[in-house]
Amino acid sequence: MVGFQPVHARCCSGCYELKILDLDTENIGKEKFGVVMLDGDKNAKEVLKWCDLALVTVTTVVNGTIEPILEMAEKKVVFYGISIAGVAQLFNFNRFCPRST
Repeated sequence: MVGFQPVHARCCSGCYELKILDLDTENIGKEKFGVVMLDGDKNAKEVLKWCDLALVTVTTVVNGTIEPILEMAEKKVVFYGISIAGVAQLFNFNRFCPRST
């Protein structure tokens, strides 16, 4: 998971082996739902190589990390949340949002 979203993290951590990347220094190193939050700058390449699926927050568009994330991700990337809808449509990104059609 790229970018901490509590509800998604809680649901995924109970069913899958999960690693969470975040840039918020308040989160890095802390345990959330049994998963230690990793530094999104320092650990991104390793985690994105390890994972089978990268769940990525739309915040990567805003903070300018989307391009390196897409370059490092060796497997499938799915963006989550309603805010990615327009960008996903424009760039043909996979997205998941249970509140949209």
